[in-house]
Amino acid sequence: MRISLLLAAVLVLSACDSGSSVEEIPQYFQAQMIFENMPPLDGGAAYEGWAQVDGAWMSIGRFNYDENGRLVDLSGRLIANTFITEFDLQPATEILVTIEGRRDADLDPSDTHVLRGAVVGSGAAPTFTEAVTDLSTAVVNYTVGTPTDSDPSNESFGIWLGTPGTYQPAATLPALGAGWQYELWAELSSGPASLGKFTDPATRDSAAPFSNQPETFAVPGESFVENPPAGETFPLDVSGLTIFLTVEPEPDDFEETPYGIRFHEATVPGAVTGGESLSMSATGALPMGTVQFR
Repeated sequence: MRISLLLAAVLVLSACDSGSSVEEIPQYFQAQMIFENMPPLDGGAAYEGWAQVDGAWMSIGRFNYDENGRLVDLSGRLIANTFITEFDLQPATEILVTIEGRRDADLDPSDTHVLRGAVVGSGAAPTFTEAVTDLSTAVVNYTVGTPTDSDPSNESFGIWLGTPGTYQPAATLPALGAGWQYELWAELSSGPASLGKFTDPATRDSAAPFSNQPETFAVPGESFVENPPAGETFPLDVSGLTIFLTVEPEPDDFEETPYGIRFHEATVPGAVTGGESLSMSATGALPMGTVQFR
């Protein structure tokens, strides 16, 4: 059975006339965890904090965030950011935050690490870079075109992470840690639409939802010519469309919506005709935070 943990920040003191006693919590049996830019998890998934003590990962507790960025428990109730543990945190050497799926029931961290950092003194400052990859090295270029058909008159209906004409790889992305994948999105009037997942920008992505034809070249992307989502009309001219890249957990419990770590985006210029060489820009903040033992 998973170690029973109390998600609480304040010891409740009773004020009875007859007097009362409060059990004191030993020093370093509390972890104050303050994180930023943590997207809410759905589908029953949760974040879980871990401390490495004597070479073993010990659970600090599970938690989530609401749409306003507030810390909540697994039922969606607001909680404070101090977690009481049943083990001494003072010998801890490393802090880890993972995403645990709705079907997880074991006592070990999942492969989907979000934050990681070494303990210095009585705390740590775990980062996404340490846990997953350094996204500051990413360079993302793309082109507009529809290489999935032979019609030369509709070249403004597709987005590809490739070079004009030859569709050679045009994005340079760092390898991701275990448990993560990239996903390309387009912001349509009906909402964000996935254009496919991939781990290597020099390979094809995992889907062809709007072209129904396998690509014959090795770059992610999509043509907007068939099977429009509800509320959309295809073929779709991509002029003015917002496109973006995210990193997504694998397995992905958030299939229909972006997980939230959007790291590059672009607005396609107006009146594109196809064959343009364009680029995305870095945007948004990555998850980060501090953990302090008390």
